[in-house]
Amino acid sequence: MIAIYFLGGENPPLTRAAAASASLLWMRSTRSLFAPAGAFATLAVDESLPRLPAVRDWQWVAEGVQLILIPAICGSLFLFASQSAAVWLRTTFAWQEPLSLQDTWLVGELRNAFPSLPKRELSKLLKQADEVFYEPRSILTEQGSSNKYLWLVISGKLLVEVSGQVASTLERKAIVGEVTFLDPRDKLATATVYAAAPNGARTLRWRQEKLRAFCEYENSLGEKLMAAISEELIEKMVRGRGAGRRSPEESLKLLIQLRRAFPQLGTAEVPRFLKVAENICYPQGSLLTTQGEKNEFLWLLLSGSLSVIVDSQMVAQLSEGALIGEATFLGFAEEGRATATVRSDDSEGVQTLRWSQA
Repeated sequence: MIAIYFLGGENPPLTRAAAASASLLWMRSTRSLFAPAGAFATLAVDESLPRLPAVRDWQWVAEGVQLILIPAICGSLFLFASQSAAVWLRTTFAWQEPLSLQDTWLVGELRNAFPSLPKRELSKLLKQADEVFYEPRSILTEQGSSNKYLWLVISGKLLVEVSGQVASTLERKAIVGEVTFLDPRDKLATATVYAAAPNGARTLRWRQEKLRAFCEYENSLGEKLMAAISEELIEKMVRGRGAGRRSPEESLKLLIQLRRAFPQLGTAEVPRFLKVAENICYPQGSLLTTQGEKNEFLWLLLSGSLSVIVDSQMVAQLSEGALIGEATFLGFAEEGRATATVRSDDSEGVQTLRWSQA
């Protein structure tokens, strides 16, 4: 507008050059919504020059605004809306380059391990991983040593040793390193894991620090991934506390009981809570608490039934999913003394998870 005002239509090439220079300076100095406005204004110069009044007065200014500034602003808004729509479409539908045959297979392996994650998100997760093959006896983690990685087994087998004894075998779809990944404060591996003979193991490996940063950046994907890894760890820990001889359906039932008993715990917090629990089986006639005596534990009843006795009278029967010792745990009982006697009356005994209140 300034260039047209001073130079007018007497010298159109000079006017266009001045308007173009001004628009480039505007676009260079501002990175806002209206940065492209100068470019649209330059395009409007040729159309506006012949139509502007000869006398430069208020009418001239009004005509200039109508012929130049309004098209420039409308053009900028259209460009901004188009760019925003393109970003939304790309984010929503995750347009990507076609995957190679190998990557397609690896995405399939990820989908088997994390069925709740869509394919487009699995391909993002794959880009963060390295495919690593471990020869037989090659060590992934060593008990008591710092661990920096998270693994997914895609073929072969891994052996898990605890205190020098083989505790379990991990096969395809198994996750390794999830304890240290979910709880960064716990950086030491809880077991020694190495590739089994004779074929070794092929894995996808993520650096934990990099994967945590990725989960924070891709917030929706990160939450789903954390939940899936937590579910895997919780089920492992429940099985490791007496459910190893149970069917997958019974193991899932135990997991549901745990979540119902402690609904306030987040998915990622449940494994930490479960790590400090003990699995205790009480035979028929065993006492968990005695009325009037100090109680130091909190129990979750996993199977069987318990009788609650107050002043030698049975007042209630507890079944699966019940909590025992919550009064002393919450500080409601005087001097931490049990308010009732809780006894195992099931002929097959009862199975519990027990936490120390200390």
